[in-house]
Amino acid sequence: LYHRSFVALHDPPTLMYTQLLKLILAILGGDNETCLDNVVSLEEAVGEQYRLLSGGESMYFATEEDVKRLLSRKADVSHPNMFAIYQRANKDSRAAIVSLCVVIGRLAYLRESLRKEIVLALLGPGGAGKTTAVRQIFGLAQDRGPSPEQKPPLRVHKCVPPEGGSGLRMSILDLGATQQTDVNVVSTVSEIASAFI
Repeated sequence: LYHRSFVALHDPPTLMYTQLLKLILAILGGDNETCLDNVVSLEEAVGEQYRLLSGGESMYFATEEDVKRLLSRKADVSHPNMFAIYQRANKDSRAAIVSLCVVIGRLAYLRESLRKEIVLALLGPGGAGKTTAVRQIFGLAQDRGPSPEQKPPLRVHKCVPPEGGSGLRMSILDLGATQQTDVNVVSTVSEIASAFI
């Protein structure tokens, strides 16, 4: 958390985005004081406030029309200033606020997607080049290795970002020799993959 805050203080684009997130949260009637002062926490707070106001709709795929409709509503009695900044703004400022809401939704969706681990399973007959492909993807040294009959039935290769860093997490399952006639291959792959997610 300290590292993220330190970066935000010394990175003007991050600081600006943080301030814009706070503005949108205020427009939606949210409280900036109830979340951490970093991009991820603010995006989550904006998304949650949008979901509450829209009756459960996600901000991830909100269109400009969806946002305009939401921001043009009458303010709730318990939050009389909700939407006031938007409703008093000129036409250009309103358009910028709406576009910003849409962008925030898309960025939050992208960030959420990249948090998840991707599992890729390679199936195919022995000698098809599955292990070779994995070695090339990860930049591993090539070796002759055992023959396909001697290879273990499952090899797992992981791509994990550095400690404390962000980035894509990926596991590649090299399932060894499989035949197209294997009826249970799909269910087996699903079971194995679910153990890595």
